[in-house]
Order: sequence, then C-alpha cells, then structure tokens
Amino acid sequence: MPRVLFLAAYASAPPGWQQDTGLEHEEDLLEGAAALFAGRAHHAVNAGLLHGYHTVDDDLTTIRGRVNLAGQLRRRPGIDLPIAVRYQGFDENVLENQLLLAATHLLGKLPIRSAGTRRSLYRLLGAFELTSHSWFPPNAVPHVTWTRLNAHYRPAVELARMLLGAAAPELRGGDGAGAALVLDMNRVFESFVRAALRDALGLTEQQFPAPGRATPLWLDRARQVPLNPDLSWWEGARCRWVGDVKYKQDTGAGASSDLYQLLAYITAAGLRSGWLIYADGAPRQVHELPGAQASLTVDRLDTALPPAELLAQIAALASRIKASTSTTAELRPAAR
Repeated sequence: MPRVLFLAAYASAPPGWQQDTGLEHEEDLLEGAAALFAGRAHHAVNAGLLHGYHTVDDDLTTIRGRVNLAGQLRRRPGIDLPIAVRYQGFDENVLENQLLLAATHLLGKLPIRSAGTRRSLYRLLGAFELTSHSWFPPNAVPHVTWTRLNAHYRPAVELARMLLGAAAPELRGGDGAGAALVLDMNRVFESFVRAALRDALGLTEQQFPAPGRATPLWLDRARQVPLNPDLSWWEGARCRWVGDVKYKQDTGAGASSDLYQLLAYITAAGLRSGWLIYADGAPRQVHELPGAQASLTVDRLDTALPPAELLAQIAALASRIKASTSTTAELRPAAR
C-alpha cells in the first residue's frame, strides 16, 4: 500500500511529492489517501482561499450585470419581478475550491479511523463555508487550467480530481448505506509514468500531454479512426515519440494485442519506433518489424521498488527514449 500511495502522490504532484510525509508507513489505502489529501488541502488554503471571476445566473429585484431575457421569458413570462440577470461574480466559488470541497465531502462519508484526519477534514468544511457544494461524475471530473495565480493549489486539486474519479457508487441496503474509495490502478500507474517521464525528460505538459490534450492522431486518411496513446512527445504539431502503458505483468515478449495497439500508434504518428511499458515482467526486448521498417520496444518498471529506485528506473528509461528519438527518423507523414 505505501507503493500505491506513492504512485498516486507523485502522479498528482511530481515536483512536491517529497513533502508528503508518512506514506512509507501507511498500510491502509483510505487512511493514507485521506491524510495525504487533508495535508495538501490545508497547505493550499492556509494563505487564504483562492478567489476568481465566474458567471452567475440569479433572480434579483434589481438589475445587476445584464438582464437574462431568455431566462426571464422562459421562467416568468409577463411577470416583472424578480428579474433574471447574469453577471460576473468575484468570490471563492471557483472550480478549484469546488473540487477540494467535493473531495472533502467524499472522504467525510468514508469510515476514517484517524481522529486527526477527521478533524482536518472538518476544518476544511469550515474553510469552504461559502463555496457551493457541487457533485462531479467520477468519469467526467473537470480539468483545471493552471497559471501562476493558482499553481499553489495544484497538488491538492490534482489529488482531489484523482479521488473524485475513484469514488465508487454509494451502496444502500435496508437501513444502512455505504461508500467506498476504489483506485483504478490502470489510471494511477499510467498517470504516474506520464508525470515521471515528463519530469525526467524535462518537458512541459504541452510537449508531453495527457490523452485527449494532444494533437489528434488518426489511423486513416479519412479521419474516421481516432487514436489516443497514453504517452506522446510533441514538437509543435509533429509527434516525436509515442508509448503505451499497461498495469499488468508481462510474462514474455509482450501481449500480441498490446503490440498491435502500439503498432497502430506509430503508424498514425508516422514514426519508426514506439515503446510499450509494463508494471512488471520480463527484461526489455525490442521487436524488429521488417515489413513495416519499424521496431517496438517492450520495457518494464518494478513498482515494488522504493520510490528513489523506481524513479531511477524512470530516469534510465527516459535516457533510452531520448537516444531512440535522436537516432530514428520519421517513417512517413502522419495521417492527419
């Protein structure tokens, strides 16, 4: 469990994961995740809650901003008051605070044994007293655009997004109700590898983006078959390298279906090589594909290693990736 907490902590905040103390001794996922979030959230809000502008739709007896004619006619045709208005509000009711509050409410429903963690979560509820409580679907937690103004919130908010995406459905039966926190290790491992490789390669999020935030890749010229590789390195609109991540053990030279998927990625990107990364398995192996004049590298990371040794493996992997990109040329123009 300490390894799982480390992967989650690093994936949500690569630069500052060393500040998260106590993870190496925690044997319970819920207790560790709750304590990690509470510490990060308090650190984020200690200097004061983040404020920002956002659009407010309201019904008032006086005009503020501009009149929302469509809303007025739809809800109260022929009635003068109240008036439907839309204006820009400046307060703490911004997405970053809403995500932290939603994660605090989620953890507050769970059976946390630590009295200190429960007190920390209760204090957070008081800090967000004027923030609207919103529910975010686990499969559609919104992203936050990071700037220098809200960067200090990032470790807490990214962890909150991960926790909200891990929320299991609330279970009800008879007179009782239960909730759970279930981390999708495929997503956690993928996020960790992407964040750690980005850091080791010295790249930005624009150069080494998450799936769905990169320039689209298409397998066909008609653009009917979109592809979203787990890992991709971009120079402007050109894809320089692609990789795929699998949270499973490979007992041989890589699963055929995984290799076919990676081959589709390098074909769409117009590259001569790609990388398949497993959470465990056999030593590194390179498959040469004479028909496609390409190669597929199968590599592994040992997630059972202590954090420093696992990050050393990531650094070695990054060095191999850099070497491969400097010695291989594009196969053909990518299908865009």
